[in-house]
Amino acid sequence: MNKLETIEKVTALFDAHIRGAGDLPGVKARTDEYMREFIEPILKPEWKVFDCGAGDCYTSDYLEGRVREWWGINKGIDFENNKDKYDIIQSDMHFLASADDQSDLVLAVNVLEHSYFPALMLYELRRVSKEYVFIDLPLSLSDGGSQCHQENPDHHYLMTKFMWKKMFKVIGLEVLKEKISGAEVQWLLRKTTPLIAS
Repeated sequence: MNKLETIEKVTALFDAHIRGAGDLPGVKARTDEYMREFIEPILKPEWKVFDCGAGDCYTSDYLEGRVREWWGINKGIDFENNKDKYDIIQSDMHFLASADDQSDLVLAVNVLEHSYFPALMLYELRRVSKEYVFIDLPLSLSDGGSQCHQENPDHHYLMTKFMWKKMFKVIGLEVLKEKISGAEVQWLLRKTTPLIAS
């Protein structure tokens, strides 16, 4: 079995357990909050924005009329619930069907903890972004996170902030802004020179 076949088998195994976010209470208000605080100050009307793991597509609603283009990917129930209303495709987050530097801003909100291969996913997020990546994910317990995130069967990676930042640096993402919001951490990142060969 070659590397790609191995990755596809592992992905299929984990994909069988995808439940989807659904319309969780407070998600829209939280989306509005981080969009105002992190995204509005840098936003430009000519931008293309890609939402990796778009959930209920609240970022599309927020950015409507503010950017040139928004598109996203989903899997499972989130894709089924939103495929007829939004510009989304069903796609694996580890192998993005996008050209290099295709989007000015890439969003990955509550999705990295679901990744089976977070370094591979981060590499792809950086690859398709021209400049900025915004990430929101649950804190680890040692950083003050919630037990419910730790016990969620769909959360595969809940690393410490230190470990995530180390991975960002290796991949080639520089932290511009960081904030703790409840039991989650938010980062605005910018592409920089990776420590690994591209």
